Amino acid sequence: MKKVNGIKLKKEVLEWLETLRIKEGKYGRYKLTKMAEPTLFASCFAVMVKSLFDELKELSEVQRQEWVNYILGCQNSETGLFIDPLLKSQDLISPKHDWDYTVFNLTMLSLSALKILGTEPLYLLNFLKRYKNPYYIVKWLEERNWKDPWLEGNNLMYVGGFLIRDFEMSKDSITVDTLEAFFKWLDQHQNSQTGYWGTDKGADNFSGMAGAFHIYLLYFYLNRPLKYIETIIDNTLSFQYKDGLFSPQGGGGSCEDLDAIDILVKMSHLTSYRSIDIETALQKAFNAICRNRNKDGGFCWAKRPRRIEMRKNLFKAVINYIKRPNEIIKYGGWKKMSFNISESDIFSTWFRSLAIALISTRYPTQCPIGIDWQFSQYPGLGFHRQKI
Repeated sequence: MKKVNGIKLKKEVLEWLETLRIKEGKYGRYKLTKMAEPTLFASCFAVMVKSLFDELKELSEVQRQEWVNYILGCQNSETGLFIDPLLKSQDLISPKHDWDYTVFNLTMLSLSALKILGTEPLYLLNFLKRYKNPYYIVKWLEERNWKDPWLEGNNLMYVGGFLIRDFEMSKDSITVDTLEAFFKWLDQHQNSQTGYWGTDKGADNFSGMAGAFHIYLLYFYLNRPLKYIETIIDNTLSFQYKDGLFSPQGGGGSCEDLDAIDILVKMSHLTSYRSIDIETALQKAFNAICRNRNKDGGFCWAKRPRRIEMRKNLFKAVINYIKRPNEIIKYGGWKKMSFNISESDIFSTWFRSLAIALISTRYPTQCPIGIDWQFSQYPGLGFHRQKI
């Protein structure tokens, strides 16, 4: 087991994060990477990183309020959605990640960041009105593209999380009925062979796992019973590769690694089934993720293996080998959120740190790190309760 100096890790991550903060003007504006423009996404990710490391308590009241004001300034007064002023529809270059997907993601992150910073949005979430209908929500679920559960799992997390928040704020009986219809549909359509959704509609199991992670978060938040736990564990363990991570390309990936790790950590609280296998797998992942950190202190999306795999098409293998270091991720399909997979970025630093936190709190003796991790307690990315 790799020994990690938690004090050093925290210090170096936070020092790197500070290099991405815009020093001119009010507090709270961040860049995704050193060469990027400041965005609302990056600002919310920075809240998550600082909160996870229990560092927000070091903010002055002025800094906290300026950060809050920056996020609040991005909320649309009519719809309640949070929209970065830089976001233009023509800059969304992924056909899958449309306007609704992107602004729902921004809104979920902004709501969580505001909660963590101790405040609420200025305006009502009026965009949610059409979803607050049991019949509409079932129709909406039926119309999802279940051949792509990785994408749709995100969409369900957004809408489900907004509905949960609405229920907690208003106790509206219509929202209660809508949530019941939402989860009843999910219970009925969870594939018994995988424990995921969409894998009986043509989706591959890996996409099913990555999508299901987002849906499981809602179940755990509401303490709702999940079916097929042993099947979920079997399938999720099967995706781990020799390097300890969960990307078929090798070298891991910030999203897919966290998806699998979060599932295994949470499921391990519910059953003793394959407990030794889960512990072994997560210790291996812990070591691999710790190696993912760059010398500047931040974490990157992935470090692809620098080797040529022997294939029938050797020319293609050589080209792929040459291109690997230049692989680009466009978070949410937005051009302004593009970054090289090998460079440190705030999103990957959040997800990599979160994965380390999940494993080290689940196995504190085997993976000691000495950090008082603070998990988000709001429905959405980053949510975790240590006692399930």
